[in-house]
Amino acid sequence: MKKSLILFLCLFVGISSTFAQQSSKSKAAKKLYEKGNKIQLINAGSINSSDLEFSPTFYQNGIVYATSRKADQAGGKNYFELFYADRDEKGLPIKSEDFFLRIDGQAHEGPVTFSRDGQQIYFTRKKPKKGAKGSSLKIYEASRTNNDWNSVKELSFNSDAYSNFHPSISTDGQRLYFASDMPGGMGGTDIWMVERKGITWSKPINLGPEVNTPKNEVYPFIHNSGNLFFSSNGFNGAGGLDIYMVNFDEGPSGTVVNLGEPFNTEADDLGLILNPEGIKGFFTSKRASGKGNDDIYMFEAPEGIWGKTVPGMLPAGISMTEKGTDNPIEGAEIRIFEKTADGYFDNRAELYEGVLSPVKDQKGIYIFKMIPKAASAFGVADGRSDEMGETSYQFFGEREYVLFISKPGYASQEIAYSTIGYKKTVPIKVRLEKVACSTITGTIRDQATEAPIADAMLYIRNESDGSEAVIQADGAGNYTHCLMTDTDYSFRGIHPDYSGVVQKLTPAETAAAPTDLSLNSAKAIHYGGVPMEVGTVIRIQNIDYDFSKSGVRKGAVAELDEILNMLSQNPTMKIELSAHTDSRGSNRYNERLSNQRAASAKQYLVVRGIAANRITAVGNGENQLLNECKDEVKCSETQHAENRRLEIKVVQQ
Repeated sequence: MKKSLILFLCLFVGISSTFAQQSSKSKAAKKLYEKGNKIQLINAGSINSSDLEFSPTFYQNGIVYATSRKADQAGGKNYFELFYADRDEKGLPIKSEDFFLRIDGQAHEGPVTFSRDGQQIYFTRKKPKKGAKGSSLKIYEASRTNNDWNSVKELSFNSDAYSNFHPSISTDGQRLYFASDMPGGMGGTDIWMVERKGITWSKPINLGPEVNTPKNEVYPFIHNSGNLFFSSNGFNGAGGLDIYMVNFDEGPSGTVVNLGEPFNTEADDLGLILNPEGIKGFFTSKRASGKGNDDIYMFEAPEGIWGKTVPGMLPAGISMTEKGTDNPIEGAEIRIFEKTADGYFDNRAELYEGVLSPVKDQKGIYIFKMIPKAASAFGVADGRSDEMGETSYQFFGEREYVLFISKPGYASQEIAYSTIGYKKTVPIKVRLEKVACSTITGTIRDQATEAPIADAMLYIRNESDGSEAVIQADGAGNYTHCLMTDTDYSFRGIHPDYSGVVQKLTPAETAAAPTDLSLNSAKAIHYGGVPMEVGTVIRIQNIDYDFSKSGVRKGAVAELDEILNMLSQNPTMKIELSAHTDSRGSNRYNERLSNQRAASAKQYLVVRGIAANRITAVGNGENQLLNECKDEVKCSETQHAENRRLEIKVVQQ
């Protein structure tokens, strides 16, 4: 087999059966997984076909992967290109669509990798040259902008004399791993690494004979735990390409380990990726149980892979002082929540409340936002500062957190904290600002019986700046909150079995206690403190999409989950879900795009259990702009973003 064909198969197929070797499986690997760390394996059926689907990588709410499904209509040839698929609540890919990276229709595009913040992409491209019998594979990079992936350029270490492919960027963005047949290797294709040097890269470094063999090593993936995964047919594997792992923390060279069953079979197994938590991921396999050719599989490893991919604990000290005096604050409570991969919390419904604020001079239209509840609704504190103003907490490595710090008489704080890339934690210093406020207490009661209403919600709106606080009454209907003494407030009591009521408080009244609210027992369909009458419109303006794509990005998930809750709690309610674009692009294009976006948001809700006949999806394109940003009018990105929105209209209670 010619080298050029081997390289082509390395990139787009996973190396053909010509490479298969029938050596025995690794007994050590097989034995390990019999000890209780059961690996669950699922074929990602909805995106797999009889064609090739391979080399997934995490992006936004889903995965980007390569496929051979599309054909060039003019030449009738299949071109390898990139698709994107959202993931459902179980993590399985759904609804694949073009990733829209392809700039040159005659170029094969293969495995990609993204920077942690999603702003940079590195990808493999094979671009045939006119008059040439073949061409080398090269690695390119591009930057994300408001409209597309731009500034596409080759990396400095590419060459026409050999091929570089299968890039994988480290968590800190300082090292790029890839496969290559460049001179100076062990033979076949090897795994190499380059280090960032300002705006360019170092000379390629071969990972040496501990990783590379005279045969072929391909599909590297560097995990934030420091483990490198790759595929090879040069070790004592199960046959064809097997997936291996090497932990560089064990020494300069590390020890290469065969992952064993169920990852490796007699067929080709390749392209493994793993989430930052080290327990879930995807890989590609040509095993007989698939749909044909290479399929993508999802797996769960509850204890990590070989117990080495789950980050360790990093203790951190937390000190709290008073702003302006630096005096230690005793008794401040700290509550710590871990962010998930989409940037939110698994239990965010317990921490935040969806609030609807009326649009000025537009009756029946409300802007959607989520605000944190009062600290008392967050559950038992994870820590409390001592007389020295100090406490500590055990954080997991390679995670992102949000810390909520509160103490009566002080302004609460919400602090982002990350352990990504750290081997030890940095002390956390918090300075709380003392506020002049008056503690107000009261009880939410049934208007007819005067019985307390357990677990009712209380929305307190500051009429001066429009901010709102959400408080959950306890099991006896009681609440406590601290209010500024020079501001008017509106109180709204809400409970699913009662209709809401609004009570105004003047500055003089905020010092009075208790302040009770009485709710009517007539049940009313409501959401976010607002009755959901027919015709009511909820506007979600911070929903976002990836450029010209229709797939819902992570910024939209929290809001759509709140709409999901509203529909779940009110099973007779029906809505019209309309998507709107900004004015950039043609009318026809924007109409089509908005229809796709509305359908995508509807699918998000339907997949999670809402009957399809309860949602009408409508695309309005650029026909209902909220400002003057029409064609030929120069506007800022913020002004254009105001027009990109979803609107949910109640059409039946």
